[in-house]
Amino acid sequence: MNESQVLTASMVPAFDPTSSSVGDINRVPALRVMLTVGEERLQTVGIIDTGSEFSIIDDGLLRTLSTKPTSGTRVSLSTGLSRKQLWMYHLDVALIGDIDDQQVNLPGVPVVVANLDRSFFLIGRRGILDRLKVELDFPRNTIRLMFDRPASQDYPSLATKFPNFESAIQCFATHELAQATMLLGWDMETFVDRVFQENFPASVTDKSKSARMSLGEKLRFIATNTRMPDLMIDIQEFVKARNTAFHAPSEKMNELSAGLVLAAAERIVSELSRIAFEEKLGMTYQIFRDAHGEWRWRLKAANGRIIANSSQGYRRKQDCLDDINRIKKNSETSVVEV
Repeated sequence: MNESQVLTASMVPAFDPTSSSVGDINRVPALRVMLTVGEERLQTVGIIDTGSEFSIIDDGLLRTLSTKPTSGTRVSLSTGLSRKQLWMYHLDVALIGDIDDQQVNLPGVPVVVANLDRSFFLIGRRGILDRLKVELDFPRNTIRLMFDRPASQDYPSLATKFPNFESAIQCFATHELAQATMLLGWDMETFVDRVFQENFPASVTDKSKSARMSLGEKLRFIATNTRMPDLMIDIQEFVKARNTAFHAPSEKMNELSAGLVLAAAERIVSELSRIAFEEKLGMTYQIFRDAHGEWRWRLKAANGRIIANSSQGYRRKQDCLDDINRIKKNSETSVVEV
């Protein structure tokens, strides 16, 4: 499921309007364009040309920048009756509509440098128009561009971790807000339970108690124990939306915001995934004798944080190791004696 952005802009007079014999076709579709080269940004006019395979920037316009693009390649392009070898670079291009907050950012667009005799940017198919739907309204001298971007670009962690992500996006698109939020809630439950199992062994908390914990309680427990208080706002936002979807009357559904729910879920999953991965890489089970001479174990992260402790001491070392093996199962986490 894709998420659409829409740009609107006005047409501008053609460079040679007298050459047209059709009264209404004396204007061309154009909009503001910003190109990024290094730390510099260049704003210019972009002319839409559906017949051009590549986008083209006038070489004189590019020379106004002190920064020059690097890592270019040579391409062969037809110009009139001949073919020329021209330099092509991959530049970040932003299309800007008439309304200030209408902007589409397109990274790594292939752009050819050529002499256009005029200081403008020709918007071609590859990397731009092949990702847009263009509507031209010559009587009103307006253009409308619709850019479909995969929702997975904005929510990569959810797209990777949540099996029902695409279905949830579909429901948001059809304004089935409660169903979409419930799908995300179910996936979040599964994700959080996995984090609990892998990073917070049963000995950390009473297993029966953790089974009775709500999603919000589990999330707050993890955020607190991983020292991520900044996540509390996102947790509150997501849990509130999830509870609204599950328990509130239908008229309360309009209070849900797809953007806020998805953004909160993405930050939660992204941060917890990062912490879990980093800690898992450096986690070690340590076994040692306590003050009474009994064997105990502790699970230590790479940063020195003690994630878990054995709930009791063991007279036999092997019993302590057996307890570790029951918890870590097939995990590759090492066991050392200290």
